[in-house]
Amino acid sequence: MIKLGKELVKSRYLHTFKKGDKTIIFNSLNLEIFEGEQSYYEIINKYLVPSKCVNITKELSELFDSKIIVYKEENESNQALKRLRELRSKALREKKGRIGFMRIDLTEQCNMACSYCFQQQFYKHRQPVMSMEKFVEIMNWFIEENRGNVPRVQYFGGEPLLKFDLIQRGNEMLVDAKNKNNISNYSQIITTNGTLMTKKIADYLNKWNFDVAFSLDGWKDLNDKSRVFKGGQGTYDRVLQGIHNFRSSGGNVNILLTPRNDNLVHIPEIVKHFVEDLGATTVGVNSPQPTEAGWEVEGHGLAKATQKAWEYCIEKNVNFVGPGTFIPKIIKSKSAQVGRCVDGNSGEAEAEWSIYISATGDFSYCLVHHQDDRCVSDDPKQIKQESKFRLWHYNTSDHPECDTCIASQICGGPCSLELALRRGELNPDRCKFYKDMVEWVVKR
Repeated sequence: MIKLGKELVKSRYLHTFKKGDKTIIFNSLNLEIFEGEQSYYEIINKYLVPSKCVNITKELSELFDSKIIVYKEENESNQALKRLRELRSKALREKKGRIGFMRIDLTEQCNMACSYCFQQQFYKHRQPVMSMEKFVEIMNWFIEENRGNVPRVQYFGGEPLLKFDLIQRGNEMLVDAKNKNNISNYSQIITTNGTLMTKKIADYLNKWNFDVAFSLDGWKDLNDKSRVFKGGQGTYDRVLQGIHNFRSSGGNVNILLTPRNDNLVHIPEIVKHFVEDLGATTVGVNSPQPTEAGWEVEGHGLAKATQKAWEYCIEKNVNFVGPGTFIPKIIKSKSAQVGRCVDGNSGEAEAEWSIYISATGDFSYCLVHHQDDRCVSDDPKQIKQESKFRLWHYNTSDHPECDTCIASQICGGPCSLELALRRGELNPDRCKFYKDMVEWVVKR
């Protein structure tokens, strides 16, 4: 309840937008969205500077309850950063959560030579292949880690279909674990270039309800500029044959594209092509790879392309997955994004950790990078207890300019890989992207 005579002021965490003839206010500290009549905004304007409360009206009470108008002494800076520090410290102390998602490289070998592939940069001279013995050992650990729960496995590479025998063995182990009630269920996804998707493989994957994501970066001319076989030939036609084989076996088509500077402006049209010409029911956009300069693509441009593609998919009732698509969940739940690597992770007990395992069997905290001692462990049984594992996800790097940023409680801040590459500095493209995306979601 407001006290007469106390000095009130507009909160420093407000962001105001026009939507047609309406004004929308978003509080980036408590994630509240406010939309009212003109009389409310007249009251807000009265408190642009601290002023004593001399009359308590219904409108003023509502604005006070929504933390749009606050007591002067409560409008101190660094509240958003303080909230995140407290949440991350709590998560570090409690050590809750399980490793429920595993991305595993079955092989670093590939039958393609994409111009932008980061795996090729790591394995120029040697392309390891995971042994059956190592694979079974890792799967046994992962199933035990998820006893009574639902483990999720993503078979990755290289090109995972080159080691289809490992995929079959993994499926057998998960089915057996479920039949013995060691796990309640499971899910499996394969991210593939699609060129090796034969009818026989497609039949097997659909029989066992695998999700399959086909990598494709546009229509034929655009895709074949960068996604080529080792001999330089384009891959588009072979991928389409693989998609046809999978769909004809009863599978839903999930297509994943990688945003790059040469296809960025085309992303909305590419998504339309995937849906209307190739029959995709799910379209995904990969998160850009971090670099020393920022991202591989410009942040504002990616936000604009993502918004148009997402809008189209909503209209067509097509599932769209990409950077920023977790924002509505965060705003609706009013729970800050605490974890740096898991979208929508508020650090609560149900938090599901992710891990990336290389073909050599190294366990990486980072879902992108597994070639750096800062994020690699050799002991999966102790990995959640390792301080560096938890600090990788819950690093407490603070930047003063983040405090009043519209995305302060949503983007999670720079991930540890970005901080390492940029020597502690913010990623400018990440900042541009999330500021634009949060404003767009709030207006919707």
